[in-house]
Amino acid sequence: MTDTPDSFISSRLFTSNSTGGHSADTSDLRAQLKLHFGHDTFRPLQQQIIQDALAGRDVFVLMPTGGGKSLCYQFPAVIQPGVTVVVSPLIALMEDQVKALHATGISATMLNSSLDRSEIFRRENAVIQGEYKLVYLSPERLAGPAGLRLLERIKLTDRKSTRLNSSHLVISYAVFCLKKK
Repeated sequence: MTDTPDSFISSRLFTSNSTGGHSADTSDLRAQLKLHFGHDTFRPLQQQIIQDALAGRDVFVLMPTGGGKSLCYQFPAVIQPGVTVVVSPLIALMEDQVKALHATGISATMLNSSLDRSEIFRRENAVIQGEYKLVYLSPERLAGPAGLRLLERIKLTDRKSTRLNSSHLVISYAVFCLKKK
């Protein structure tokens, strides 16, 4: 890893809470990466971040746009039981991520203002039934009564696995991932 400001910041923020001793086997992680996402190798820091997330450690990731942040929460979501809720302020980003996940065979959906009420209702019921691994919510959807009821119905039990993935608008927005078992 070069010592550029981005890699230094990412590395220092990421590793400040890490203690080493990851529970996931490296060769197994690479096999899962290939199976679910079609990649042979991880980008810098991704494997360490994923191992810490899988071990239940608190993880804060600050990476530049295009650095591979999404995989850091998508990978654990796919290989662990339950549903992961991702809060994203950008509908276009949600659409792109859900489309990319569908292309790899991963079940994902989004709930935001671009959908009519009947479609939202249908998708919420599917979320409750466990039909999706990842569910993208807009901040206003999450903060409203319907979003909070949805979170209660899917019983987010593991607060330790809450994840933060900063969007490219770091000061204004953040993407929070809440893991449900």
